[in-house]
Amino acid sequence: MLALIWALGAAFALGAAWQAKFHRLAALILLGGAGLVVCVTFVWFSAPDLALTQLLVEVVTTILLLLGLRWLPKRLDVPGARGSEAVTLGRRLRDLGIAIAAGAGMAGLSFGVMTRFPPELLAQHFLELAYSEGGGTNVVNVILVDFRGFDTMGEITVLGAVALTAYALLRRFRPAPDSVDVPEQQRDQSAFDASQPTARRAIRRRNGCSSRR
Repeated sequence: MLALIWALGAAFALGAAWQAKFHRLAALILLGGAGLVVCVTFVWFSAPDLALTQLLVEVVTTILLLLGLRWLPKRLDVPGARGSEAVTLGRRLRDLGIAIAAGAGMAGLSFGVMTRFPPELLAQHFLELAYSEGGGTNVVNVILVDFRGFDTMGEITVLGAVALTAYALLRRFRPAPDSVDVPEQQRDQSAFDASQPTARRAIRRRNGCSSRR
């Protein structure tokens, strides 16, 4: 079951990489699916606190990326700007090869670090003192709250400063002019609704009720 979940997460990640250039919203949705697979993995290995943290990070990141997509200008096709199909395919294959090599290298390095135990582990110190000194059975929580309390407070301060900075920047920022218009799908739907007799009667009835109020 876990292998199937990881395969699903890998499919989400590959789909996000493939759709990033062609459909930004679809790539963002697939990227969120990969993040949810990471959350499920944390739950599978009995780390619900990490899963909750990952879920919160996914939500905040998705919202920020959606705001960024909202303010990005539309993609413009300039005649003659694109190269040949062979050159474009070669670049995409090159980027895919670099991404696979980097991912495989990091996966191999992580596997090597986690499967080899040095003579003295710092984690053993936390495991021995978590309950006697910190009064908790969840070693991760005890490390964050007690052993690294000031470090955690500093991280929270940094997050607060980043949130205030993002708010100050976004408060005065305006979307691109060509992104403010009503979407084409909404215009088509409004025109179709207005062309229907029942819809026109409903609109007139609603406008009459509003005027009487």
